[in-house]
Amino acid sequence: MPEPIEYKKWINAGFRRIWLIVLILTLILVGVLNLLIDPFEMYGTGLIEPLRPNNYREKLDLFMAYQRQPGALILGNSRVEALNPETVEDITSLNCFNFGLPAACTDSVLASMKIAVEENQSPVELVIIGVEPLFFDPAGWITPKARLVPEFSKYYSDSQAFKTIYEKSIRLIEIEQLMSSLRVLGRTIGNIQELPVESYRSDGMATYPQFDMEIEAGTFDLEAVLDERVPHYPEGAFGLSDFTELSVSRLVLWEELINLCVERDIQIYAFMAPSHPRLLKLLQELDAMWIFQETSDFVERTVTDAGGVYRDYTNLESFEGNPDWFYDEVHMWTSNADLLLENLLADYKKQAGKDIE
Repeated sequence: MPEPIEYKKWINAGFRRIWLIVLILTLILVGVLNLLIDPFEMYGTGLIEPLRPNNYREKLDLFMAYQRQPGALILGNSRVEALNPETVEDITSLNCFNFGLPAACTDSVLASMKIAVEENQSPVELVIIGVEPLFFDPAGWITPKARLVPEFSKYYSDSQAFKTIYEKSIRLIEIEQLMSSLRVLGRTIGNIQELPVESYRSDGMATYPQFDMEIEAGTFDLEAVLDERVPHYPEGAFGLSDFTELSVSRLVLWEELINLCVERDIQIYAFMAPSHPRLLKLLQELDAMWIFQETSDFVERTVTDAGGVYRDYTNLESFEGNPDWFYDEVHMWTSNADLLLENLLADYKKQAGKDIE
């Protein structure tokens, strides 16, 4: 005899209720775990040391603890983090701090400059700014790492603040954060020590312990890294399909940065950051070089109009860089960065020599 239809409906409804309750409890459990462990330092509630501290908080703390008032600042995104402040000091005789910030666009570079010279009255005489098209990305959000540090986020627009609240809520239950929370928990329980991918010196310069260890041992395979990363870069990190023009609002922020330097009589040395030749070749094949050219033309005009120096180092040959001295498609070893600084600041050295005479 077939079961009554009403009974089947009751069973199905009961199953749906149980499934919904289990789902809700699971999401609550995931949210509580992510909130308590806070592996990305998004909420300020972490009970265990995170996998990687927030780079923006970490770099800001280093800047505030820097005992030698910086006369020179290095500004930009992660591409400039390997620029050595000691090399700048050797050339200019100015104390230097590397204020490069991962995934920084014009918004964050301007914020870091204001923190340095307006809030902390640092006696900055020289800024070295590494630029790339992503500074003016029309579709790019400000990285959560920046928006979650109040000292930076107060300089961003209200729309970015809304994105912060939205993202904090959504990411409480995301799988990526859950897996990181479980990894932090497992590392702590097992007392496992890991080398950080990136580490900062007291002057803000980034080092890469794991990569450097592999390079020293002769096991670092740059070609394998490029094989994996270069094909995904145009639509991944670069977002080529959405890059239809330079962001007008970010062009305005750049001009505000330049004006700030002019008002405070700060010398500007800006450059277009280089890419590995393999990446550059792919971008050329995808007809993306107009973006680099427009970026270069705009930055050159604004910097030179302000009496600064600009160099286009998109191609390694422009400063005799070595294509083997890269960690990946866009991040250079310090040996390449030193060549770049020597070339960029050659005019500064000549001028300094004249002043001494």
